[in-house]
Amino acid sequence: MLQSARSVSTGAYRFGYQGQEQDNKMGGLGQHTTAQFWEYDTWAVKRWNVDPKGFAWESPYATFRNNPIIYKDPNGDIPLLALLAKGATGAAVDATIQFLVNVVVYDGDYTAALQNIDYKSVAWEVILSMNPLHLSKGQRLGLDIVGDLGINYLNGKYDNLEGDALSEQLFYDAIQSGATTLISEKLGSAGMNKLSSFLQKKGWHKYDIFKATGVRMREQADIRVGDKEASRAMPWRGRKIGKNVNQNTAVQARAAQVNAMGAKDIRIDQTQVNASGKQVGINRPDLQYTLNGKRYYEEWDTPSSGRGPEHEFRIKANDPEAGEVKLRILK
Repeated sequence: MLQSARSVSTGAYRFGYQGQEQDNKMGGLGQHTTAQFWEYDTWAVKRWNVDPKGFAWESPYATFRNNPIIYKDPNGDIPLLALLAKGATGAAVDATIQFLVNVVVYDGDYTAALQNIDYKSVAWEVILSMNPLHLSKGQRLGLDIVGDLGINYLNGKYDNLEGDALSEQLFYDAIQSGATTLISEKLGSAGMNKLSSFLQKKGWHKYDIFKATGVRMREQADIRVGDKEASRAMPWRGRKIGKNVNQNTAVQARAAQVNAMGAKDIRIDQTQVNASGKQVGINRPDLQYTLNGKRYYEEWDTPSSGRGPEHEFRIKANDPEAGEVKLRILK
């Protein structure tokens, strides 16, 4: 019960007891709430109308089975055992997480993903979730994902989908909502790579895959290079990266600088090589060198070109252990 001079309200928040919408015009701040099937007086602890789904053993004006501590009645028709509702939510989250992981494990076979949900684990999660203190980081993220999917459902996004088409859309939407974190916790980096390959087969752009999974997908031509020793480094002095005089001058100056710093295996406009001396791609970084055991790459681009980020992405995909990839803009 709200008491005078002991409560504050900005008026912007419309909801009160058990999440029901307040109607402060009826009896003052917080005294009256409304829901789909009732008008509720928080002071009298009674409903203003007859319960549309009442039971013979209790008053038609009774609320929360006369126990508002453990029961909730968000719509005003059927009191729900709050702990059981929490358990059901936990079960839904656990089943969703298992489904998402299984989609990756079974290579996008949505039927197998559903059939191989461990329902004993789901049932156990019902019991665990009844504990008010039981809410792991994974469950919190799972709740966010289930909530997002629920909003999509209420907005009619899935109305015309069924079967694998529905499962696929649910999976994609879950990925967009952060499900990759849960998949990573269950399957590790190998699972992320497998998920990324699956999304690539489904036509996802490599930038979208990287945003979702943190994995940079390599070009097939780079993958076909395999694991072979790189050809020898060509003399870098006087070697050009293109027709731009300013960029050629800059790359020569930078190569001379890193050479003076003790850099090894300096290459200008040659196929990409990692710190171990292995060729890792057919792309040709403008400048690459090894310094203190780390491989560094530098790219020059013009303001109007816009190709620099693409080159940077490809270099990092080919050599995840690179020390740094610098992108320099020069007219």
